[in-house]
Amino acid sequence: MASGLIINDIEMDYFGSGLDFLATSGVNACISLLVITDHSQHSFVEHRSPTRVPSVIDLDTVRAWLQDVAEHVSFALPTSTIT
Repeated sequence: MASGLIINDIEMDYFGSGLDFLATSGVNACISLLVITDHSQHSFVEHRSPTRVPSVIDLDTVRAWLQDVAEHVSFALPTSTIT
């Protein structure tokens, strides 16, 4: 690893994006989502705690949950396209 390299650590129940290096630590019972946009030019990471995962897993709850993630991606990277 290069000297002075800074890695943006996305903490639990937060999300972030950027051109730099992203990471999330402490994923155990949590879920971490990685979205690559613009032909690998930007990345998005979201780290969700188990309390932010639907308690009932069916098509409707998963669709709503993924819609929430998509809104976060849109907020963080408004001009990007998922590739």
